[in-house]
Amino acid sequence: MSTPDEQEEDWQLRSVVVLVVVTVVIGTLAFLDHRRTSADPDGAPAPSSSPPSARPGSGQRISPAPAPIPRHQQKQTRTRERCVTLGGATSLVVTTFNIHSGLAGGGLHLDDLAAAIGSWDSDVVMLQEVSRNRGRVRFADEPEAFKSSLGMRASYGVNLHPPDGGDYGVLTLSRYPIVSSTNTPLPTEPGAQQRGLLRTVIDVDGTKVAIYNTHLQDGYFGLRLRQMRAITGIVSGEKLPFVLGGDLNSVPASPVLGMTRSLMADSFAAVGAGEGATIPASRPRIRIDYLLHSPALVPVQSVVMPLTVSDHRGVRSAFTIGGVESRVCVPVLPSGVHR
Repeated sequence: MSTPDEQEEDWQLRSVVVLVVVTVVIGTLAFLDHRRTSADPDGAPAPSSSPPSARPGSGQRISPAPAPIPRHQQKQTRTRERCVTLGGATSLVVTTFNIHSGLAGGGLHLDDLAAAIGSWDSDVVMLQEVSRNRGRVRFADEPEAFKSSLGMRASYGVNLHPPDGGDYGVLTLSRYPIVSSTNTPLPTEPGAQQRGLLRTVIDVDGTKVAIYNTHLQDGYFGLRLRQMRAITGIVSGEKLPFVLGGDLNSVPASPVLGMTRSLMADSFAAVGAGEGATIPASRPRIRIDYLLHSPALVPVQSVVMPLTVSDHRGVRSAFTIGGVESRVCVPVLPSGVHR
């Protein structure tokens, strides 16, 4: 059995050994950590131990760069790409609107109509039921009035000479130069009004576009089919990008619209919201006004315009057309991961 003095000496010896071991371990770990942080794995110089804001000559605080992620981990986190389309596509905004000759509530409201149409900021406006020099509209020259008020170029397709005098037809207005204009009579029959298809070619910054404006006969289903058959026969030979718009007096599920689907698409069906109803104007329940287009035009927006002076509401669609486009894609890393 050891004496108290011997026990004291043994305890002191054990303490010294433990202290030496701990000192050696700490020193080894510090050396290894220094070796690890003194150089980048790819051979880049070691970063300064001082924060950027404390370096001599640094006048701007720069956040420390995140530690690099090993390449094998980058491959695992690069899960998707973000792509953008660059190029010279041109915007073309088109509106169609049956104006009922500007008549509402027993009065003529051309100024109100012009103000509303102007606020819609369209490049092309197709109007139906437009009168010129008729007794019913106090002998107003509506095509000239809209052309002057809106500061747009105009082509007028006369389809009928009413009993009260003057003319009646469809009007196409354009901010762009009009290259040519032709109005073709559509099939008719006794008791119906003569209708037509107004083709207006415009120059959109060097790209020619054909604008077809029409108003099909109401109340005669068989005649509307014949009229649309005549229209598709004409449009099928069109070499230019085109828009066909107007009051078609047919619902989307009608065979009249079905005849168009192999040649053109419905802009509102593609990018519009809601049902797209346009009549009656005060509380629309039925959709009969359309902006159809060739594949060369891409719809990006289509809306039914707010109530104004008419028995219809207008439809406004924005398209892109032309231009050589390129698509650029870049990898997108999950949130919190730095490339």
